[in-house]
Amino acid sequence: MEVLKNSLVRRAAAFAKEKHRHQKRRNGKPYFTHPEGVAEIVAVYSKDPEVVAAAYLHDTIEDTGCDFENIEERFGKKVAQYVSAMSRDFRKPKLESLREFRRDMKKASPEVKLIAAADALHNARTPVDREFMKRWFKKALETLKVIGAGNLGCYREAITSLISEVRQEAKRGFPR
Repeated sequence: MEVLKNSLVRRAAAFAKEKHRHQKRRNGKPYFTHPEGVAEIVAVYSKDPEVVAAAYLHDTIEDTGCDFENIEERFGKKVAQYVSAMSRDFRKPKLESLREFRRDMKKASPEVKLIAAADALHNARTPVDREFMKRWFKKALETLKVIGAGNLGCYREAITSLISEVRQEAKRGFPR
């Protein structure tokens, strides 16, 4: 995947790794394994460095205190817009934040929907305790209905395939 060698993509990877350096995933692994996994999935379907860079950065606004302006200054307006579209506002109650995210996903660009579907698939492939995954899959599958609707552009086949894989993971159950 040649796009992973692009200078913008490498800078985004290094930035995400630094920003998430003190965080762990629910399974105990370093958090950076998640944005890295999402970017690798996206890179299978997109050769656009801005889309892959945004995949690496998709949780930085939401989880690290980094803001839109910082992302825009370092990586450009388009990358910042993709990352911003992937970010939920956790200052609001969880349910309200989720509703707004789903509403925004209906109107999101095909590039953002590709990153969101890859994000869901990487999360689905990361086994943690069964009760958590049951709750997560219920919410994720609802969100994926929204992602799969509307304009998917040139990523229609990719997004449909990723959503299908998430559904298969849900049927398999957790933990593995």
